[in-house]
Amino acid sequence: MSRSNSYIQSILNHLADSNEPESNNCTAVSPCLVQSGIPRILTPLKLGGDQPLTLNHRIVMASMARHRVELDGTIKAQHVGDYYVQRSTPGGLILSEATAISAEGVVSLRAPGIYTQSHIDAWRTVVARVKETNAVFFMQLWHGGRASHSAFQPDNQLPVSSSPVAISGTVMLPKKGAIPFETPRELTTEEAYDRAREYGRAAQRAKDAGFDGVEIHGANGYLVDQFLQSTTNQRTDEYGGSVENRCKFALLCVEECIKVYGSSRVGIRLAPHGAQAGIADANPVETWTCLLRMLLPYNLAYVVEPKDFNGPNLDPYLKTYRNGGGVVITCGAYTPATAVQHVDTDTSDAIAFARLFISNPDLVERIKTGRPLQQYESSLFYSAHWNGYSNYPTFSTDPEMKEWGKWTSYRGTSSPRASIYKSK
Repeated sequence: MSRSNSYIQSILNHLADSNEPESNNCTAVSPCLVQSGIPRILTPLKLGGDQPLTLNHRIVMASMARHRVELDGTIKAQHVGDYYVQRSTPGGLILSEATAISAEGVVSLRAPGIYTQSHIDAWRTVVARVKETNAVFFMQLWHGGRASHSAFQPDNQLPVSSSPVAISGTVMLPKKGAIPFETPRELTTEEAYDRAREYGRAAQRAKDAGFDGVEIHGANGYLVDQFLQSTTNQRTDEYGGSVENRCKFALLCVEECIKVYGSSRVGIRLAPHGAQAGIADANPVETWTCLLRMLLPYNLAYVVEPKDFNGPNLDPYLKTYRNGGGVVITCGAYTPATAVQHVDTDTSDAIAFARLFISNPDLVERIKTGRPLQQYESSLFYSAHWNGYSNYPTFSTDPEMKEWGKWTSYRGTSSPRASIYKSK
C-alpha cells in the first residue's frame, strides 16, 4: 500500500545524505520512520510464486566482492563467517559475494569458488553459522567469461565468451601490471549449453553447502551478460541473432538452477544500464523488456536491477513484471531515505544495500531505530586483511562511533586492490 506524499516528505525532511554513488557522509534516519507507522520496507515480502519464501523485511544485503579468500578460491571461514553473521537478521536476505561456478569462471586472484570440495566445506561452515541467526542466505553464482585472462585460467587457456570480442582496455595481472585484455574464445553451441548446465551443477554444490537459494549473476559484463548484449553476442546459432535468442542462455541457466532449488529460491541479477567491462546493447529497452517477459513464467524469487537514474527508464517494464507477480529488488546508491521512498511508493519490492552494509553490520537495526550510519573506508574494501571487513562496530558497542577511527589509520595497502595479490 502506497503512503501519502506528505508522509514520504516527512521522512525526506529528516534525512540528510547525498544520493551520489561515492558519498561517504554519515546518514541520520529520523525517528519519524517509527513514529509515523511502519514503512513498507520493514514489512514481510514473499519471494517466488511456487512455495514462496517469506522475508521478514525488505532490506537486502547485496552481493559484494570482498576478496578475503585463499589463492585457490577457498574462503577464510572464520572471518568470512564473522562478516556474514554480523550482518544477518532473522528473515533478512543476504547475498554472498560473487562466487565462481568453475575454475574457468575466475577473473582474478582471491575470488571465491564453489567448484571443489574444499570450497563446499568452507562455505558449509559459514552457512551453518548464518543459519543460527535465522537469516535467508543465497549464493551468487558467477562466471566471468571474457573478463578473465589466461593467467587465471586452467592450463593458461584463453577465456571464453559468447563471441570473440575483446574488452577494450587493460587487466591488472600479478607481477605484470596492466596488460591488454585478450580476445576470448567463442564457445561452441554444445559448450554454451554445457556452461548453462554448469550453473545447475554449481547450484547443487551451493545446496550441498546449505545455502537457501542462489542468485545468477547476469550483470556487469560477465558471461550471462555477454550472451544478452548485442555488442558482445555476434553469434549466428540458436544463442545469437534475435533478442529472444540472445536471452536463451540466461533462461537455460535459470532452468538448470530451478531443477536444483525450485523457482522460489532462484533469483537473477541484471544490469540493463550497465557499462562495466565494455558491455553495451543497441536497444536496452527492447532487450530487457523481452527478457523480463520471458522470465515471468518461471515465478523466480526475484530479479535484481541496479538502478541508473540517468539511464533509460525501465520502470514501466519492471512494473509490468511485478504486476504479473514478479518480485523486483533494486539497488544502487540508495540512502535510507530514498529506499523508504521507493518501496513506499511501490517503485520497488525491496532495496539491496552494499557499501552501507559494509560499514554498518547492524544496518537493518539502524534503519529501524533511526540511528546514524557509520562511514565506510573504501581503501579497505578489497584488502586481504580482516581490517575493514569483520571489525566494523555496531551502534550498541560504539554509539558515538569513535572506535572505528582507531582502525582507519591502518590501510594495509596504498592501493585498494593491491593486496588482492598478496598471499596471507
